[in-house]
Amino acid sequence: MVQEWKKQKVKKLKNELKNAKVVGIVDLDELPAKQLQSIKKSLNQKIHLKITKKSILRRALKGEKQEKLLENLGRMPALIITNENPFKIFKTLKQNQSNTYAKAGQTIPENITIPAGPTEFGPGPMISEFGALGIKTKIEKGKITIQNDTVILKDGDTITLQQASFLQKMDIKPMKIGINLVSAYDDGTVFLKNVLNIDENAFMNNLTLASQHAFNLSVEARIFTKENVEIFLTQASNHAKNLGMEATIYDKDLIQDQLLKAHNQAINLR
Repeated sequence: MVQEWKKQKVKKLKNELKNAKVVGIVDLDELPAKQLQSIKKSLNQKIHLKITKKSILRRALKGEKQEKLLENLGRMPALIITNENPFKIFKTLKQNQSNTYAKAGQTIPENITIPAGPTEFGPGPMISEFGALGIKTKIEKGKITIQNDTVILKDGDTITLQQASFLQKMDIKPMKIGINLVSAYDDGTVFLKNVLNIDENAFMNNLTLASQHAFNLSVEARIFTKENVEIFLTQASNHAKNLGMEATIYDKDLIQDQLLKAHNQAINLR
């Protein structure tokens, strides 16, 4: 038998879901309580984080318009209820992430490169640790120096206990901790993390490139727009000028060129 307080909790969440424009599923897995409290304080008043039991969350979403969110809950799900754009929410949460050390068994989110150069370690056991990971070293001024930039882990690799220990000694924090937005419902559409995670610089570069291609196509296809009309006017003016010169048409706009042409012809007749 379901306890009464659980029923009330589900009922309250369902009421909030009915009135919400945007609902997101976030995963709080491996997020320390201290960081969670800090992030909650940093969120604006328009983003409401609802933390509850997974079973209650499931019952609340069941039968609601946001039910598709149940397909991507994550390990420790919570709800975000807001009227904000989901892409803006993702960016806000991403900005509130912090770096931390990796643990054995975690998946690395990007390549990890150990840069060439001196280290703080003197000759000793660390030489063997560098060697075990394929990092070439030498001793300079009593310290271990890395000879070449070395990629020791690639995006998607699972880190081992040995690698995790080594990265901690090197003070490398490759993992991000924070509120992880898994998916978001907005006006009938569910956006997954890979769609929400936009590289803004790459996006703007693609827009610029697309705009340039569209401009070039419109000129080649002779499609007149306010953006390209100056190009067409310049082309028309040049064509008219060339035609006037070839037909020896005397005009105030051509007289200087005609005189120069006649001068050059006279010189060639000498």
